[in-house]
Amino acid sequence: MRTKLNKFILYRSLFQIITNLYRACKPKYHKLVFDKIIIEFVKTGKLYFGVSAGNILANPDISAVNTGLEPDKNDVNLTDLTGLNLTNVIVSPHYCEKEKPIIEKFRRKSQYEVIPLTDE
Repeated sequence: MRTKLNKFILYRSLFQIITNLYRACKPKYHKLVFDKIIIEFVKTGKLYFGVSAGNILANPDISAVNTGLEPDKNDVNLTDLTGLNLTNVIVSPHYCEKEKPIIEKFRRKSQYEVIPLTDE
């Protein structure tokens, strides 16, 4: 199964769009090459811009993919939810008031500070 993964490399920055985070993090892509490229890119002082799932990928783990009203389906049975670890917090994008109980439950289980971001 081919993942739709578009990367745009700009001068001193990397911007990515991911359609399904579980598929993008399949070990075939995530653990072998993709994560190392991004981590080295950031270590050289360049900027990483993650939008939506790309934002979640920067977290220590990608567990925030399950915090929304419409979470990604783990149809590839991914068990290693390790993120890029570019932050020391869990950022959960697309937050809306309806998700408050979901986020609060997630906060209680997470070992990291959880920061919900709205689309505004």
